[in-house]
Amino acid sequence: METDFESKPLERQLFTWKSWNGDSDLMTFYDCRVVKDFDIFSVGDEIKLIQMDYEHSIMQIFIDAGKVSRGECLEYEMHLTLKKTFAAKELEEEE
Repeated sequence: METDFESKPLERQLFTWKSWNGDSDLMTFYDCRVVKDFDIFSVGDEIKLIQMDYEHSIMQIFIDAGKVSRGECLEYEMHLTLKKTFAAKELEEEE
């Protein structure tokens, strides 16, 4: 399956943020801005808080107003998509 996503971590493909905290399993991003259209969000939309739960493959989006009611959370399952960037034969030729 081909995508137009760049080779960046998942969160950088979807949004920027002003601050964050967390560890390798659960990251919380604050004052986010969408950089790629997805679901109900458009480039430039502001999102108050996004949690990326990598252990359970869940992204939760909390916003204050506009697209959903104040305090509501939108939850997304994250699924892995693989895109081969070179063939094994090309790798053998490099060695």
